[in-house]
Amino acid sequence: METWVKKEQQNYYSALQSSDPDNVSPFVIFMLRMIRNAVDEFVSGPDDAAPLSNNEKRLLEMVSKDPGVTAAEIAEAIGVSERTVKKYISSLSNRGYIKREGGDKTGRWIIVHN
Repeated sequence: METWVKKEQQNYYSALQSSDPDNVSPFVIFMLRMIRNAVDEFVSGPDDAAPLSNNEKRLLEMVSKDPGVTAAEIAEAIGVSERTVKKYISSLSNRGYIKREGGDKTGRWIIVHN
């Protein structure tokens, strides 16, 4: 939901300014709209407007087999640089396909949406 509030930051401030202790309706209405947007996005899954590339699909396949796989191992397996793998990971994470659990050294990737 924080993402939605950030996207609507100007409207957030406007709702706050329009509210007062006797009438918080503008703020409540704004927050209910943000909750609805967040729920709608969660229910619909990640942004499917941009299809996954073959390399992103291969990355997801590797993560599903070994959640502790490193960017270097993925890079070697799919034949791209580690930097490119990190871009794929960032994109997949931002689009809601994967999330990181734990730290860089001992963490693992969780597939949120296939």
